[in-house]
Amino acid sequence: IRSTSELLDITPIPWVPEYYLGITHLKGKLVSVLDLMVFLGVGEDRRGDTTASPPQKMMIVANGADLEIGLMVEQVDSVSEISRETLINVQSVGYDALQSVSALTPDGLILLDIEQLFRDPRIRIYEEAG
Repeated sequence: IRSTSELLDITPIPWVPEYYLGITHLKGKLVSVLDLMVFLGVGEDRRGDTTASPPQKMMIVANGADLEIGLMVEQVDSVSEISRETLINVQSVGYDALQSVSALTPDGLILLDIEQLFRDPRIRIYEEAG
């Protein structure tokens, strides 16, 4: 994780999958913004919907697989370190439905493997609009 910030002014990009909300400007760089809920298939397309989500959205900027992508989230409660020894292996509890889920914490948080997530072929868009 590189940073967390308030998500302001997303510029939509035409002809991209519904999980890409667009791009935003962050500290002098353009960052693609991904709706992780839609990408993982557990949420509906929220592009252009200003009433269904809180007015203040947050973005977690993550690096992995030679990419830097902003992940839209509803809120960031805190940032903390988690001891590797406390993590629960997802295979041991039968929770391996998503390849990008790497572990669980004892209190039920799901940890994503950003490197694995960003290697998903749906993340990279190679086609040009024609």
